[in-house]
Amino acid sequence: MIHLATAVVAVRDPQDAASLERHLMADSYDCQHVVAPADLIGVLKKFQPDVLVLDSAFCSGNPEQIVRTVRADPSFVHLSIFYLTSAPVAEQVDVLLKSGIDDAVHWPTSPELILSHIRPMIRVSTMRAELLHRIHVLGHIGKRAVNASLFAPEDISVSAPSILLTGADDTREKILSAFPDAELLVAKDLATASRILEDRFLDAMVMAPSDTVQPWLDLCLQMRRNVRLFNLPVLFINRTPHPVDPQTPLSMGASRVIDGVPIIQDLRFSLHVLIRRQRMRWALRRSLGETLTTGSDADNNMPEVYSRNFLIQSLESRIKEAAASSLRNRSHRFSLVTFAFAGLDAMRHDFGEKAEHDLLRQIGQWLTLLVRAEDMVARLTPVNFAVILADTPLDEADVVMQRIAGVIGNTEFAVEDVFRPVSVSPFVGASEVQSGDTVQSLMERARPVFDERSMS
Repeated sequence: MIHLATAVVAVRDPQDAASLERHLMADSYDCQHVVAPADLIGVLKKFQPDVLVLDSAFCSGNPEQIVRTVRADPSFVHLSIFYLTSAPVAEQVDVLLKSGIDDAVHWPTSPELILSHIRPMIRVSTMRAELLHRIHVLGHIGKRAVNASLFAPEDISVSAPSILLTGADDTREKILSAFPDAELLVAKDLATASRILEDRFLDAMVMAPSDTVQPWLDLCLQMRRNVRLFNLPVLFINRTPHPVDPQTPLSMGASRVIDGVPIIQDLRFSLHVLIRRQRMRWALRRSLGETLTTGSDADNNMPEVYSRNFLIQSLESRIKEAAASSLRNRSHRFSLVTFAFAGLDAMRHDFGEKAEHDLLRQIGQWLTLLVRAEDMVARLTPVNFAVILADTPLDEADVVMQRIAGVIGNTEFAVEDVFRPVSVSPFVGASEVQSGDTVQSLMERARPVFDERSMS
């Protein structure tokens, strides 16, 4: 999914900064360059970026002080920090892990590698920002706020990570050297690995093919198409005698690639970053779930989706944020998708309001399952739903909208006390927030082709 993100590039050399900004902007990022450490906080406050990219020269070789200053400001609680280090990562793993950064690479390196590291960090930033937004809306409508302390993941030392390994035998000892307390599950072949993946919740997977890479790549691609597994971090270690272009495994779903025999310290850093990020996602997902419990349509017995009141307050707040962010910072753009369904009136007429409500609850559940945790599903009217897609442009929202409509339209629902499969026909509409929008104008543009009145 395209993310309209903002990056502050704190890189001392102007040519390096210009090159990095050029590649980021080609990947739909807005960028702002800062040269002096004294100006950093002011630039961050003005642009409210999703990611801060630091290099060693900007930090005088030690990012810890700058990171500590940034982390101490509550305005930047959603911010991800990426470090471009002039020394090999393996030579400073302990320092990097303690510094508070989210990830690092040895610089200079390929722009493609940098982008592959930044993209998942942006996803975490979006989830953090969305959690902050929903906590704010809860406070505005007089609801109890959820625990906002879950912005930090559970430390790996608190509970041992669970890691699945399949591939080269000697990789097992290296992983245990990097994580002595890890729960390491070893799959002798890909079929065994697939069974374990279906049966267990894991923190990470390591693939280390030693003969041919294609079967491992195929499994990786299958995982990304699996609703339960698509976020599982995969460290791909090429142990075959043939070099592999890192972009090939990355394009098929690998989270990180090591070519050849891994250095234990590189292995430790890569797995630590991937596992920490995975635990962060789960912590944020739990907190977002708490906001749903508090801000759902529970008054109408539909706890699977947010209430109309929450939706309206959320749209008002987002429209203000989008207006305040200016054209230079597109990270507060969002799209609204609405759903109406033909067939509900017949259900109510033939089987009563209880059956209709059961069907609507199931539709709400499906909508929630078919979007990301940071996307918000709400009840727009008694029989219509709306989905707010965070940081998503209209063309991408159209793709999401049609995909969801296709799934819902081809699903046969089992409704209580209705002794036949039930189908509905979705009608959809979508709109992206624009300058000068109000809640009413945005919702009017996103109105489905047929609303509930035209289907009655």
